[in-house]
Amino acid sequence: MTPEQALESLRDNPRYFLKYYPLSTAGATDHHVPNARNPFDFIWYKRAGADARGKQSHVGASRPVHGLTKLFPKVSSDISSFRIGRVQFEHGTANHHFQALSVPMDYYDTISTPPLNINAMQAYLLDNAGVDDIMITGQLSGCCFCIRPYAGGLACAHVHPRGYPGGAAAAAALQADLTANGHFAHYPGALTTFGRQNYPEHATVIGVRSAGMWQLFAQFSNNSHQTLNHPSAQIYPLPLAPL
Repeated sequence: MTPEQALESLRDNPRYFLKYYPLSTAGATDHHVPNARNPFDFIWYKRAGADARGKQSHVGASRPVHGLTKLFPKVSSDISSFRIGRVQFEHGTANHHFQALSVPMDYYDTISTPPLNINAMQAYLLDNAGVDDIMITGQLSGCCFCIRPYAGGLACAHVHPRGYPGGAAAAAALQADLTANGHFAHYPGALTTFGRQNYPEHATVIGVRSAGMWQLFAQFSNNSHQTLNHPSAQIYPLPLAPL
């Protein structure tokens, strides 16, 4: 599967694609405008590396073989692993350029001026105004992704626990705090959160808009998305459910 075909597969059937194909993301670190849509150009590319037989861009990923699952449930096919970023770190592999809406990672200790205030955070919008139908954010590794619906789509934030008290327990405590007390400054209402309480070590969160509605999904991994170690899930709309 080429990166262009992978993007179309994600758009056409995100549940199937994200259930089997490992996808890691590097979020945009460019300046983002708060409380607005932030489109950026991204590169979708195959991971470098090979499986045990030397087949390039297959880094431990597999899926059931079409048409054989019922007769031979243990038969599987090696498949490609992919990455998305503003730049391509693994050169020499196939790539595809596309535009997506971006939600940046904000650090807890810089999301507002002192004193820290999670009750009036800035949001980044997933709207229906443009052709952009994919949302990209950076990999979660203790971070909490926050969601609030509004009339035009979803208001979102990606919060890193840096500066949150609690040491090793800070990530889970931050999610609990954001769930109970977090609010956006311009989009009132309680937040839906996806954080350390929901994923083991790493998670890729990605959004897909279809028929005017945004759905958010997560892939789980404990080896930086070389393989998927836990069932992928739809995280919004609720309930959170395995794919």
